[in-house]
Amino acid sequence: MLCGLSIGGLFAAQSWLAGLPKIETAGLVLINTLRRDGPRLRWIGDALVRCAEVGGLEFFRDLYITLLFNEDWHDENRDKFLTPTPYTPLTKKNGHYNLLKNASSADWDLPYEQLTLPVQVITGLQDRVFLDHHDLEHLYKRLPDARHIKFVDAAHLLPAERPVELTETLLEFAQEVSS
Repeated sequence: MLCGLSIGGLFAAQSWLAGLPKIETAGLVLINTLRRDGPRLRWIGDALVRCAEVGGLEFFRDLYITLLFNEDWHDENRDKFLTPTPYTPLTKKNGHYNLLKNASSADWDLPYEQLTLPVQVITGLQDRVFLDHHDLEHLYKRLPDARHIKFVDAAHLLPAERPVELTETLLEFAQEVSS
């Protein structure tokens, strides 16, 4: 089974469409992956890179964290953010910087109709950055063999927000596609 969060789901789908991995893949899990590239997402991508250039990951987190995590996570982690520590820009050699910089060139226009394996789409409904309900539903309908799990109490970073529930969902899907 291939599984990816956000752009990782895009890369997993692209890998399967390209014939990789060479082993048989029983299913594909796309966690907060279904999105349409457009002016809004390109703006966000450019802004994320600019945040990294100006103030590094701390600046990025202070600005965007409330949009990427659910409210329970905010309550539990608020004291770790917006500290008086000075921001430090990321260098262009930093891996996080390269991920942010190169994400804007990713091709999100997948031939979803060709993803003929079972696909589990998982969406955190509190995602305030990447979730567009119209685009999500349009792309989901293009998948030939898909099921959709919506986490009402989670946002973009489900593995950190709802690890137990996400693991249970993944195990159920793995059992379904392997039997």
